[in-house]
Amino acid sequence: RELHKKTDSALDILLDRYKEQSPDSFSFYFHLPFCTTSPYNGVERSCVMCDYYKVEDGDTKQLDEYVTAVLRELDIIQEFVSGKFNTLSLGFGGGTPTRLSDVQLENLLSGIHERIRVNEGAEVTIEATPESVNLERLVRLRNMGFNRVSIGVQTFDDATLQLLNRRHTSAQGYQALVDLHKAGFDKTCADLMYGLPSQTIDSWIKDIEQIVSVHPWSVSMYRLRMPSNHFLLQENQAPTREQVNYMYVFARLFFLDRGYLQVAGNQFITDYERGMCLHKENRDRHLNTVGIGASSHSFIREIFYHNYRTVP
Repeated sequence: RELHKKTDSALDILLDRYKEQSPDSFSFYFHLPFCTTSPYNGVERSCVMCDYYKVEDGDTKQLDEYVTAVLRELDIIQEFVSGKFNTLSLGFGGGTPTRLSDVQLENLLSGIHERIRVNEGAEVTIEATPESVNLERLVRLRNMGFNRVSIGVQTFDDATLQLLNRRHTSAQGYQALVDLHKAGFDKTCADLMYGLPSQTIDSWIKDIEQIVSVHPWSVSMYRLRMPSNHFLLQENQAPTREQVNYMYVFARLFFLDRGYLQVAGNQFITDYERGMCLHKENRDRHLNTVGIGASSHSFIREIFYHNYRTVP
């Protein structure tokens, strides 16, 4: 009973915080947790490095139902705000958001626009894996209203990609970044990872050299952290702490030397003229961010909460 009282009290405080905010003070993140699997050591599974909540190989019916549930959640939150939401930032992550079909993404965006006033010049971001997009699909995504795409390249080393059970090749990673430019995106973004099992300083240097050769507007680099008993580390040597620190310092100096500007500990952009990554900036500055969907995180005026990590 006491637990329920505490829970109810916390919920009341959260709802009050929502009511106190101006409806144009929010950015939105939509978690789309679906991923595609491939054979790995005799079983079907998605990549083995990701700790985010994900649903493997959801079928069309499940994805359609998820889109409906996401819009319903948005309706529920809207009830606690006076006036219609306005926003300058929509972000779609996962999982693999581009696991959804064009029709499903269009239905989701249409439903969001019915519920949220997306201001002119708003940043609308979608994450994608290299194998899930090509030039034609990127053009369609741009026509839908997405204006920033982040490609999860991770590394250009094919052996490491295979070890992590990533479904793309180094060539596909490179081509996806080239196609972003061809599709007309101004905000072209690439994600790299360091500290990967079997990764060496030499292979990391090759990764950042190849990234820069494609001239993405933004590069983010993430350190992989795995528990020491992770099965990947039983047969594959991970870089030492000293090597990992060197990878970060070398990459930072490398990007700065080539004209990139450091805007966060792990993010570099070519210029400020195209703005910032608004969703990331809002999150880093602890501004009001509403997370929608399974496992999504929200931060509303100093209150942090997250949704359950489950999809019915």
